[in-house]
Formats: sequence, structure tokens, C-alpha cells
Amino acid sequence: MANNKFIHLLLACALFAACDDNDTPVDESKSYPAVIMAEAFDYGSETGTTWFKGETIGVYMLKGGTDDIVAPYSNLRYYANSFDNQDYFLPGNNDSIPYFPATGDKMDIAAYYPQTTVLADSLVAIHLINNYEYASQLLFARVADLNKDSRKAELPLTPVLTKLTFQFKVGYGMTEADLKGLLVTLQGLPVSGNFNATTGKINFRDVTIGEDIKLTTTEPKKEKASTRAEDDKEDNEILITAQGMVLPASTTEGYKVIIELPAANEGTGKTYEYEIPKATDQFEGSQEYTFDTTINNENLIIVVDKSPIINWGQGGICLLYTSPSPRD
Repeated sequence: MANNKFIHLLLACALFAACDDNDTPVDESKSYPAVIMAEAFDYGSETGTTWFKGETIGVYMLKGGTDDIVAPYSNLRYYANSFDNQDYFLPGNNDSIPYFPATGDKMDIAAYYPQTTVLADSLVAIHLINNYEYASQLLFARVADLNKDSRKAELPLTPVLTKLTFQFKVGYGMTEADLKGLLVTLQGLPVSGNFNATTGKINFRDVTIGEDIKLTTTEPKKEKASTRAEDDKEDNEILITAQGMVLPASTTEGYKVIIELPAANEGTGKTYEYEIPKATDQFEGSQEYTFDTTINNENLIIVVDKSPIINWGQGGICLLYTSPSPRD
């Protein structure tokens, strides 16, 4: 799946007849199936967009208000598919359909993307260096208070990790040429942990010395070098952007960013160090922290803004069906 994509899931249930034509009782344990389907939307799109056929989400049914999985509805695989030029997630087979109990007991439904093999306790091992692509795509959602009489709910999958964006501008005593080849490294942050596919939480492992996080940078828009006067720098354009996903954290104590300018000082280089707790004391999941950074010759001026990674108001209305296939 391409980056910057989310879906809305809608959960619907079909009430099957309790008796056949001969009034013979049937097994009520399978009278209230939950059928999960979804239309997918891109971040900036107001119409359905394409998930690659075969992409999968993992689905769980849990006892209401608990983390107790209702067997055998654990990590059920749902596949992306298309029908009438729209995108849906369909169960891989009939065994992938969870059923609500006839007693009316309330249940929760949890889903995550991309679906994978889980460890004990529904944990997924993630690593920002060894397997960044998978970790950076993690999405999760959970909806509560569902039962045979309340059979549909909107289930938006949101990013699990935190996004950091550094936007660099030229400040006093610096030129655009000084920013050529700029490098951004995060130090003191955990790079590995376990994602819980039923709760959406991450328990990260202890920080390992030397496992720094390198952010991806874009090059300056142009090579023109021009010294900026101090009273002009508010109008500076963003020349370089550095971005990356990190693990959510309740504290940023010990976190810092190293900014290297190999082209500064006529090629001898220049390095800045910034302590992240000066800007924010935590990293919330599903949020983007934008560090608006002006690089002066002697210091950095950083202003931080936080906003949801995704504009959840965009997208369309998902379609509901009461059977495992929109053809029915």
C-alpha cells in the first residue's frame, strides 16, 4: 500500500432466519454474522482510491470492554478487492466471519493493517531500522458495544506511530548553499518494540546505543546562495524537509536531534544539537509534530506544531452489505 492512505471500515451484520421452511430450528450460534467491508480513501482524496488487490487487514472479536479474544475469531484475514470500481475488504473464507452470540452479549471488534503472523498475546514485533516499511504503515482501530441488535459501526483505521517533520529555513548569517546535503539524526529514541493488535498499544524495548534514526530529507529547491538579513528571515521559504516515523512515547526525556551541515563553513561543516523536550514532552500516536526550524549561524530557532497525521474529515461514505460479497 502506498504511504498516506487510510480506510473507513463499516461493520454490518445479517440476521439469518432462525428456522428453515419446515420450521426446523437451526444453530443460532451462526445466526448473527459480522461482515466487514470497506471503501478505501487516500489522505487527500474525496473519492475512493485503490488499495492493491490482496492487501490484508487482521480482525479480532473481543468480549466487550476487555482484551479477551473470542475464540476462534483471532487475527482473521480480510483481503482488499474491487467491485464496481470501488474498493472493499472481504473475508478470506467463511471461517473468517466472526459471529455475534445469540445471547446479545456485547463485543468489541479490533482491526489492524498490514495483517501478519502474530506472536503470543497478539503481539507484532516492530523495528524502525530493520523493518521500517512495515512499522511505518501500521494502522489500527477498535470499536466497542456491538451485539446482535447493534450490528454496524464505523471503524476508522488510524496510524499507530508518530510522524516527525522538520522544515528548514535559512536564518541570520547562513546561505541556502550551507544547507546542501543537510543530515538529520535522532538519538536516544527507542527503535523497536511490540505492537498489540487488539489494543493498538506499543511496548517499546530499551534504547540501544548506536541505533540512531536517520530521517529522510529532500534537497533544496534551488542552488542559488543568498545571505538573509535578520529582519528578512520570517519570509524565508522552506528549503529542506526531513521526515520519519517514530514510536509514540509518554516522555521525550533524553531524546535529541543532531543536524549536520557538511557544506557550511566553506565545506568544513557545522553541527547543531537540539534537545527535543524543549519542544514537546511526549509523542502521541497518530499525530504529526512539525518542527519549523530556522538555522542561524550561532543557533536554531524551532517552533513546534502538532496535528493529526490524517485529515479524518476527508473521504466518502462507505457502503454496507449483509453478506460476504457485494455481489449478493
